[in-house]
Amino acid sequence: MAKKKVDTGFEEKLARIKQLADKLQHDELGLDESMALFAEADLLLKECRVFLEEAELKIEQLIDPESGRTKAL
Repeated sequence: MAKKKVDTGFEEKLARIKQLADKLQHDELGLDESMALFAEADLLLKECRVFLEEAELKIEQLIDPESGRTKAL
């Protein structure tokens, strides 16, 4: 049975990236394991960037560029 990918939130992804970075810095890992952890962190970073870009677009849609205030909904 294939595993279903569970989408975790931004904070959980960020926490996992920190765990991976700590493991890569402090543990003595083989090359294969290091590469796998690096690839996981890279994927999570890309997902976080997409999340932040989408959040920025939403904020830009809510803010009036002229006044800097929230647009009336």
